[in-house]
Amino acid sequence: MSKEDRDWLESAMKQYTFNDTDRMKELIETLKKQEQGNTLDTPALIHLLEELLDLVEIHPRSNLNFCLFGGMHELISLIFSHPSESIRKLACSIFMSITQNNAEVQEFATKSGAMNLVIQFERE
Repeated sequence: MSKEDRDWLESAMKQYTFNDTDRMKELIETLKKQEQGNTLDTPALIHLLEELLDLVEIHPRSNLNFCLFGGMHELISLIFSHPSESIRKLACSIFMSITQNNAEVQEFATKSGAMNLVIQFERE
């Protein structure tokens, strides 16, 4: 295959394929910016969290990637401190989804201080 054809094929593959890992990283970066003061309105944040929930459910490895990208800290922060009940509930759903039957992610959760989440789940 010529270099020109290979470059064209690589470009086409990048344009027309969906990289769930890259998208998850972008969403987590958006959550980090929100914590720093660039707040999203509630509907936009709900949409972002719903997309994250879809992404973590695609593949079991996505749960660990979520943690490695720093998502656990952002998620716990939303669960404990966001004023919207719907945001907190959605964040709890993501937390339950990623920690379910996944020892590596459960270890991340424990190190992130998530042991008190049971109390928050009960409140919600």
